[in-house]
Amino acid sequence: MYLVSGDETLLTNEAADTIRSACRAAGYLERTLLSADRGFNWADLDGELSGLSLFSDKRLVELRLPSAKPGKKGSEAISGAAARLPPDTVLLIQCPKLDKGAARSAWVSAIETAGIHVQTWPIDNNEFPSWVAARMRARGLEPARDAVLALCARVEGNLLAADQEIEKLWLQHGAGAIDADAIADGVGDSARFSVFRLADVALAGHTRKALRVLRSLRHEGAEPVLLLWSLTREIRSLYGIRHAVESGVQQATAINKARVWGARQGIVRAALGRHSVASLRRLLIAAELADRAARGRTLTGPWDHITGLVVALAGSAESGIRSAA
Repeated sequence: MYLVSGDETLLTNEAADTIRSACRAAGYLERTLLSADRGFNWADLDGELSGLSLFSDKRLVELRLPSAKPGKKGSEAISGAAARLPPDTVLLIQCPKLDKGAARSAWVSAIETAGIHVQTWPIDNNEFPSWVAARMRARGLEPARDAVLALCARVEGNLLAADQEIEKLWLQHGAGAIDADAIADGVGDSARFSVFRLADVALAGHTRKALRVLRSLRHEGAEPVLLLWSLTREIRSLYGIRHAVESGVQQATAINKARVWGARQGIVRAALGRHSVASLRRLLIAAELADRAARGRTLTGPWDHITGLVVALAGSAESGIRSAA
């Protein structure tokens, strides 16, 4: 009997895959999946475990819990399953992260007594580059340090996104050395990269260059909503960091908690040096107005608003917002 819990989808899925593979190797060839969604009849779990297999002497029964709190009936059913699990059956349960109360509940204790509880944990910000590097090497890639940091900056702590990017790199380049240029080349021609580049140039404080990038994106037919999504995301991140700093948190700590990696830390620090909580709050209000314009909810078009937002983010918030008014 196994319980796999945690909120990191990639890690919980891989832990469950390892268990499934071991079951197949041991002859557990029949697999049944139950999902305890709303309205689930918990008697079905007992019925499945006590029923005879039609296809194999050994079988794997999986139970997916959408919540770490299955309720009274669910707790009783799982505890009963732990006490009466047939010898020819493996029961694998997956659920989100357990809070302190759930971790001490009767059904979790019953599983830990009868089997194994595998908990997956988020990768710490400081450990994320090492995790990415190890993941790349496991795929046959030999990453330079700047390549690891570039990939970390792109995926922003998202393990699933990191795994997808590593797979893409392997498909594009095969096994072997990977540097930061290979990371950039993989997205160099995509509109998505250009959108992020606009935000980065503005964060760095290069107003004229940011406006050139914006004009190029507009000429290429970029969607205003997508541009605003990228810009607003950066402004929200800056607001959270600046608010933490003004509350007494060290800037380096606040930046790490916001999952800002590698070279992007420099441009974020540059933007923090130009903006206060008050100016960033005004930028968020301006971004909301721009978004309304982009969605056709105002009489004005979105591009003047976006231009003002870019100017404000790159330099003086007040002057940029006035120019967009």
